[in-house]
Amino acid sequence: MTRLPAGLDPALPGLGAALDPDAVALRFQRRWPAPGDPPAIRGCTVQHRRWSPGVECEAVCLLTTSRSPVPTLGVVTVRPEGISHRLYEDDPGLEGLAAAADPARMRDWLAERLGIAVGTCTVVPLSYRPGLRCVLRYRLGAGPGPVYAKVVAEGVFEILAGAATALGGELAPALVGVAPAWRLVAQADAGGHSLRSLAADPPPPGAAAQLRAAGRLLARLHSRSGPPGETRTLSGDAAALGGLLAAVESALPSSAAAWVDAAARLSAIGDGEPPAPAHGALRLDQVHLGEAGPALIDLDSYCWAEPARDLGNLLAYLHWREIRRPAAAASLAGVRAALLEGHAEVWGAAVDPGRIALHQAASSLKIAGRCLQKLAVAEWEHLPRLVEAALDGLGAAAGTPG
Repeated sequence: MTRLPAGLDPALPGLGAALDPDAVALRFQRRWPAPGDPPAIRGCTVQHRRWSPGVECEAVCLLTTSRSPVPTLGVVTVRPEGISHRLYEDDPGLEGLAAAADPARMRDWLAERLGIAVGTCTVVPLSYRPGLRCVLRYRLGAGPGPVYAKVVAEGVFEILAGAATALGGELAPALVGVAPAWRLVAQADAGGHSLRSLAADPPPPGAAAQLRAAGRLLARLHSRSGPPGETRTLSGDAAALGGLLAAVESALPSSAAAWVDAAARLSAIGDGEPPAPAHGALRLDQVHLGEAGPALIDLDSYCWAEPARDLGNLLAYLHWREIRRPAAAASLAGVRAALLEGHAEVWGAAVDPGRIALHQAASSLKIAGRCLQKLAVAEWEHLPRLVEAALDGLGAAAGTPG
């Protein structure tokens, strides 16, 4: 882990030392937060961090132990009053996670949904955001390939279950089943590769055709009449940027004024086209490539929004990648073009570039703030350019005919 800047958060003293992988491993080794003798900690990798300046920082860590060949996840929380740690299953905001992480319970549940004798079931935690969501992979001793499940917070389950049910097998992986009591949605494997693998330099053979197919997939989603979902707008996104301001002011003071200026300008702009079904958080790795073609994953972000929002978010992440890897600019330009071409083939016309630019600017500010919250210090040197790009995008949008 890259060392945190000295004095980053005086209210959380020793933050960097507390999140050091060796310190985390020692903490879990000394006091294993579960019944039984503590296993030996053989490896610790910090997977994700979320920092709220002056309030707390949570770190999710991948732990390899002597107890099982399958790694588990531990959480370390640093607050002004002290440091605590726990295993991921013990999450008061995700009450169904303990059941979803139980191999025996999930073996029986999956056998019933799949209509087969499963045999064995191995649970592998893939990613976890405390109190929000956890993605699990189930390796089955018989039957089809792996099954993926997501346990989500209250209020999100209905959106995820509705989207996975309505879109499964057509625009998303096939639905395996839902467990409302656990707030769990299980889906079939979507393929081992995402669109990210097509953004290589040079691009792999056939990349342009697959990217256009992904653009058509997104336009098919935008063209649907349902399922229902929360409506998200540019003005709402601009208002939500306020939750990131503390991190910007604390860790990126040289760009804070520009960030605030861009956020204020976004809040003054009206909303655009009527909302339509949308992914809500589209990036290259949210589209997976299977034998049946591309499929959308991570549907807990599903919402209704103008189509420019999905496209702007996608282009913002592509530009962020270009900022960090300038040599990839040419290949990423081809990725952009192919995705937009594919979308226009189904949509019937290109989406208003001015509206895309506005949403790209909003997403660029969100990326900058979240990069700070994640304490991704190695990338902080690139953030001023990302904030400048948001301002440039606002200027370009202002000069684009509506």
